[in-house]
Amino acid sequence: MFLGYNYRAMGEYSSAVEAFSEANSLNPGDSIPIWKLSRTYLEYGDFGKAVQYAESAVKDDPENRTGMGNLGLRIIRTGNTINRSGLSSWQLREAPPKMAQW
Repeated sequence: MFLGYNYRAMGEYSSAVEAFSEANSLNPGDSIPIWKLSRTYLEYGDFGKAVQYAESAVKDDPENRTGMGNLGLRIIRTGNTINRSGLSSWQLREAPPKMAQW
């Protein structure tokens, strides 16, 4: 993962994506590489993919409130404000009831 961080810091986004994708394939149960992919796409300006990976990470760890907030920020960056809570339609359908309320 450190390789991905370094590539992203240097602005080499395609290399960062490859590094974080490799980390994800080596640790399929870990949502951190998925979050790093989301952040990389966010910094690159591909907000659609940033949201896609953030949704995947939240789906893997729905109790992660920081993740829910990050997903909301990525959705806002796309200009697609689905609802006032900042949650996508997936969270409203799939999130535990206490999460869908905030």
